[in-house]
Amino acid sequence: MGTIYDWMRRNLSDHQVVNLLTLLIGGLLVILVFGPMLVPFFASIAIAYLLDGPVEALSRRGVPRMGAILIGFAIFLALLFLVVFWLLPLLI
Repeated sequence: MGTIYDWMRRNLSDHQVVNLLTLLIGGLLVILVFGPMLVPFFASIAIAYLLDGPVEALSRRGVPRMGAILIGFAIFLALLFLVVFWLLPLLI
């Protein structure tokens, strides 16, 4: 028991280490508890990030913003349809 106490006194006396461990454990618990709910959230962030570039490029070329969004979303849906109905059966 003395070696555990010595290790804790030596390593956990630094407040930065304690804060880091608290944040890591808290983050892990959040991911474990809310993981299934966070997947669509992070997927939507990734999709929005990927679609932002083409929308900005179309907007710079004079396409109205709403039209650029609709074009980008239509292309995204077409690619998603292609992957689901053409490539996925080839992989199964």
